[in-house]
Amino acid sequence: MREIKLRAWDGEKMVCPDYINRDGHRWWKENSIPTRSEKVMQFTGLKDKKGKEIYEGDILLHSFHSNYIQESLSSKQVVQWHEDCCGFGLVLKILAKSKNIEVIGNIYENPELLEVE
Repeated sequence: MREIKLRAWDGEKMVCPDYINRDGHRWWKENSIPTRSEKVMQFTGLKDKKGKEIYEGDILLHSFHSNYIQESLSSKQVVQWHEDCCGFGLVLKILAKSKNIEVIGNIYENPELLEVE
């Protein structure tokens, strides 16, 4: 059974409230006043090579060796929900099995990581 966890971007930082409803309202046990966030991300149930949890919106670095060109390569990918397959996508599952992926940031705190070099 996969653990269901959520986090939200509050415009300045990631927050992990005790509860988030489908409308993006989040609550903490000690505070019953809801705060709304449009940017809610779900835990994929997977972890990177260092044991860090992978959430929707995370930017992953995938390192691999190409025998074809005899060189080490890397690529960046953003974790996204895919409505058509009702999941985070086959690519993420393949990458997670390779044990060569690392969470290097997320699309809200580190958008510069997605800029073309």
